[in-house]
Amino acid sequence: GDDSRGECGVPLAARFNGTGSANSTIVGSNGVFWYSFDEGPVHVVMLSSEHDWRQTSRQYAWLAADLASVNRDQTPWIVLGTHRMMYETETACDSDYALSLAFRQEVEPLLYKHRVNLMLVGHQHSYERSCPALNGECVADGVSGTVHMVVGSAGAHVQSGTFNRKNTKFSI
Repeated sequence: GDDSRGECGVPLAARFNGTGSANSTIVGSNGVFWYSFDEGPVHVVMLSSEHDWRQTSRQYAWLAADLASVNRDQTPWIVLGTHRMMYETETACDSDYALSLAFRQEVEPLLYKHRVNLMLVGHQHSYERSCPALNGECVADGVSGTVHMVVGSAGAHVQSGTFNRKNTKFSI
C-alpha cells in the first residue's frame, strides 16, 4: 500500500518516556511501545500496532499475561490504546481495512476473553465509534463486546473520504 511501514512510531520513540516502562509488573513490556498502568478504577494498556501483535509474537504474549493479571474488582474498566484500528470503515483505505481484519482475527479473541471495555485508536484523521462489537457485529448484551473509537483528529489534514457500511456490520 501507500504506508511507509512504521513512521507512525518515530515521533513516539524520539519524544516520550513510557509511563509503563518503570511501572509494568508484567515481564515483556517494551518501554514506550507496549506497557500498562492502573489509573484509579481503569487499567490502561498501550499496545504497539507498529510491532508484531500476532499470536506468535512477544507483544501478544505480554498482552495476554497483562490482561490476565487485571483484578477486575479493583480495576473494573480496561481501556486499550494503540495507533491503528481493529474496526475501520473509511472507503479510501483498502490497506487499512485489510490490516484491521488481520488485527481483529489475531487480537480480538483476547479482548473478548478479558472483557476489554474500550479501544482507542488514531491513524485515520477522522472520527468513528462503534457499538460494543465482536466478530464484526454489535453485541446486544454490551458486556462481551469492546467499544471501538477512532479519534484521529490530530496531526495531518482531516480526511474527507466517505464511510463504507459494507466493510462492517457494526453501527457507527
